[in-house]
This record gives sequence, C-alpha cells and structure tokens, in this order.
Amino acid sequence: MLIALVLAVAGPVMAADVLVCTSENAPEEIRNAAAELAETAPLLKALQASGSSRATAQQTSEGLLEPAAYNLAAQNHLVVIGRPSQDPLMKKVLGEMVGIDEETRRLQSLGWGQFEGDVGWIESDRNPFLHSRRTKAAPDGTLLVKISGTSDAGVLAAVRAFQHGMLNGIVPAGTVSRPKTTLLDLDPLTDPAPVDLPETITINGKPAYLAGWSQIPANEYRAVLETTGTEPARMWRYKYLVPGFLGKKSLERWLSGPSLKAYGNTFEIIEFAEESAASQGVLKMTREGFKSAGIEGFKSARTGPQATDEVMEKPIWNITTLAAGRNIILATLPPDQTATLARLVQGATVKPQ
Repeated sequence: MLIALVLAVAGPVMAADVLVCTSENAPEEIRNAAAELAETAPLLKALQASGSSRATAQQTSEGLLEPAAYNLAAQNHLVVIGRPSQDPLMKKVLGEMVGIDEETRRLQSLGWGQFEGDVGWIESDRNPFLHSRRTKAAPDGTLLVKISGTSDAGVLAAVRAFQHGMLNGIVPAGTVSRPKTTLLDLDPLTDPAPVDLPETITINGKPAYLAGWSQIPANEYRAVLETTGTEPARMWRYKYLVPGFLGKKSLERWLSGPSLKAYGNTFEIIEFAEESAASQGVLKMTREGFKSAGIEGFKSARTGPQATDEVMEKPIWNITTLAAGRNIILATLPPDQTATLARLVQGATVKPQ
C-alpha cells in the first residue's frame, strides 16, 4: 500500500501477444465472454497502447500445458479464465492469494474474509512461467491475469468486472453469505470511483495509459485508521502503464505493473465520510523530509521520496499526498498530473451509500 511507502537483467523490450486461455471443456458462455476481452478490457488496451503487447488471441489452457508450449506460455501475456476444477491451467497458476472450494462454493482471501455463494476472483500479477527455474534471466517481463470463481456465474461476474477495469478483487454474483467471520472482513467494493479518470496522461514527457483499478483489502483500511484516526469509507487504487515498463529491472518492472501491491505510477483515492477527516488526516500521512508540492489550490499537497529498505536501496518514485474534498490522494505520478486528477475527484465526489 502507498501509505507504507510514505511512512534480473534489463534489456530491449519485445512486445508480447496476449493469450486469452480457457479450457477445451469450458461452457460456451465463458468461451464467448473470453472472446470479447480484447476489445473491452482496459488493461489489454493499455498494454497495446503502451507498446507492451501486440495481438490478442484465443488459446486452450490444455495446449499451454504441453511441454513444447512452455516458451509460448512464458513469453506472452496470459489471461486465464475458468474454475480450478474445470481448467488445468487455472489449477496450476491460481496461487496462494485466494482459496476456492467449488464443492461448498466458498472463497476466502486475506483482507476480505470468507464468502459462500457465486463469487468471482480477479488477480493480476507477473507471469510465473517466466520466473521459474527453467528461465535463467528475463530481459523483459510478461503478465498473468487470473479470472476464476466458485461457480461459472462467479467467473462470468469476474469477467464482466475485468471488462470494466477491475484489476484485482472479489466479485459476488448475487447474494452471498459469510460462513464465518475474521478480524479483517470487508465487503468487496465492486464499483469504481465516482470519477472518470483520463485514459491517457503524461509521465516524464511520454504518454501513460489507464489500466484499471484494484480493490483495497481491510488491512490497508486499518492502516489508514491507525495513521489518521479515522477509518475511510472507500478506497481505490488506479494504475497507469508507461511504455517500456516491462523492460525495467526486475523490481521496478513489477512495481510498474498491475499487481495489487505494485505502487509505481498509481493514483490512490481514500474517501472519508467527512471532509474534515481528509483535511486533518492528510497532515498525518507525510514523512519527515516531505516538502510542499506547490500545487495551486491544494495547500496540503506534500511530496517526497518513497521509503527505502534492503530490497529498494534507492527511491524510484516520489509520493504526492494531498486532500481533495472528502478524499486523501496518495500518488506516485508527477505532481502536475496528480493535481489534474485530484481536481476531477474533488469535482465528482458523492456521498458514500
């Protein structure tokens, strides 16, 4: 999370294709939904606009698991769609961020809790085929998007959410229940922020493209509460992709991508119930060394380098913090672009339901 930042070998990038993968046994509805992604999903359009992908093609999941197809899987972006029991590729790549039990129709993830019903899951990350023991070095990266769920209805709900810009999150399809509670339960926020952010902005003199937004887990809401004294009503993290980001060194490449915790070139909106919570809270969210950003209309705006550690020895981005109406903005975009987007947020804010 950006609040935490506040407190391989690089080489020429070769654009990859996007392979939208479904099982040979997938229901027709899921195959049809997969075929529509190339024209609708903001992430796929941003990849192409930034020169990070070429064509989008359909691919069977079973075909990518053939030994001879390993390089095909590693060197292209993958969007895998299906239930783990139905799709062998999804079963292989699903990972540890989510637990899905199709028999009981239960889904669980840290920061949201456990749900029972028709529930979808979206997760964007780096391509694991390119980061295995079979790959000695990766001069450029490829991505993996996992769209799954407890049922076909859940998968389809997640596909629709991805088409409308969600990069990471949980998507209920209808009414769901909680079989048990946890300390970090949070109802999934499936609506985007009440503002139309521009599809293209400028970063370091070059265009950057809006890829979408991620749901924020409960532990990050708690972090804001601990820092500001007030728990936010809603939070969104928007991501912009810059040309050549997949050719950066490994850490910067990942941070520039669409993963939930990848904070590079992001614009985070933290919405409170009252404007006073934002105006007072933003003063508590800047570290020592932050200076006035000098942004007209935002006296609270401060900017400074992100925190460093043993992994990130030098800061890659500066962070800008400011209050815009009932919102705190945390961004790793240039201050002028942050101000432009913040003005849109300030003008579009509506009361949370």
